[in-house]
Amino acid sequence: MDQLNLGVLGQYIWDRLPIILVFADGFMIYRLLTESDLTGRLVARAMFGGGARPQRIVLATLVTAAVLSMFISNTVTALLLLPFLKTAVGKVAPPARRVFTSSLTMAAVYGANLGGVGSLIGSPANLLLIGALDAGRVPAAARITFLNWWYWSLPLLFMLLALAVVVLHLGQPRSFYEEVGADLPSGPAEPATVPAGQRTAGRWFLLFLLFLMADGVLAGLVRDYRWLQSAVHLVVFLMLIGLLFFPIPGRRCEPLLHWRNLIGQLPRRGLLFMGLFLGIYGLTVLALPPELEQYLTSAISSWDMGPPGRTVGLVLGVIFLTEILSNVLVVGLFFPVAQAMAAAQGLGPLPFMVMVSVAANCAFMLPVATSCNALLYGEMQGLSLRRFLAAGLVMNIGAGLIIAAWLPVALPWIYRLD
Repeated sequence: MDQLNLGVLGQYIWDRLPIILVFADGFMIYRLLTESDLTGRLVARAMFGGGARPQRIVLATLVTAAVLSMFISNTVTALLLLPFLKTAVGKVAPPARRVFTSSLTMAAVYGANLGGVGSLIGSPANLLLIGALDAGRVPAAARITFLNWWYWSLPLLFMLLALAVVVLHLGQPRSFYEEVGADLPSGPAEPATVPAGQRTAGRWFLLFLLFLMADGVLAGLVRDYRWLQSAVHLVVFLMLIGLLFFPIPGRRCEPLLHWRNLIGQLPRRGLLFMGLFLGIYGLTVLALPPELEQYLTSAISSWDMGPPGRTVGLVLGVIFLTEILSNVLVVGLFFPVAQAMAAAQGLGPLPFMVMVSVAANCAFMLPVATSCNALLYGEMQGLSLRRFLAAGLVMNIGAGLIIAAWLPVALPWIYRLD
């Protein structure tokens, strides 16, 4: 029995190894970017060069986070963006820094979470959707491909990003852009020649992003790759340690990083909030009554609001429950609810199940709603919790209404549903 338990535990750790190692790899790249000061150069050159435009910095953060999170974990996206965000905030004087910190952090949170909507491999909830459709033998499931997911998801992502821009803009004090802009440099402060260390850091940063994107695409499209994924990540992890922490004979006499660069610079506050997120998740899983699924089904189905009202209720129920539960757990609870709603209306379950999967990526309100929220909120000190909550509430409701209006129209047309 003990051997069996050890075998099950070992298999579980091996299966989860890619997630653990990706975070470890991301932290090493994070430290490499910081130690080489490549973040300072990129922020000064790409964002501040040619005039101080804080609104452009916020928009660039939002879009960059969304694009990265379409292909890699939103938590790793947040980790890789942290040095850029901290560098940008450090350019602003204390009176305006609090508002600027809040805006940048919320832009990163919104973009990193919304990126999961834009790609079939952008979120674990999306992959669980495919598994649930296959398990339920939904005929239309075979029509979903990596490519045609973009037919409806990219317009939806654009609408949700536009909502985020409006929310971020409306939440600013009138004098925000003037106060922040006055503190930003009017031109690049970095020398024209890029030091060798920064060039090397930039190459490893890009290679790491390419590996994560390729890994995500293979895991989502090639079923057999999942058997090799842990071994691939272990090899990449060991190679990264060797290349970063040891000199290369004949090419480099000093390592790019020293061990002290890691130990002394752990994102302790971010990890503390992530631990709080995991603790809340664990407690809620243990406390969930087994009848919750049946209760949700009967509660939403009994609403006397017609099919559109029940659709909005389904989407908003998923979004707000994701604020306190893992999105993986929420989709597991709501997939049967979506199927029951579809059957009651004489419709196929695919649009309702897709709405559940998409809505589970839209938790913007609580700092511990997702691991991405927890990491960014914990590390970006000085932001306004009140503004984070208020803007997140508006984002939740707005995103729910957009999803409930768009998907019932787009999905039947794209997937030729009767």
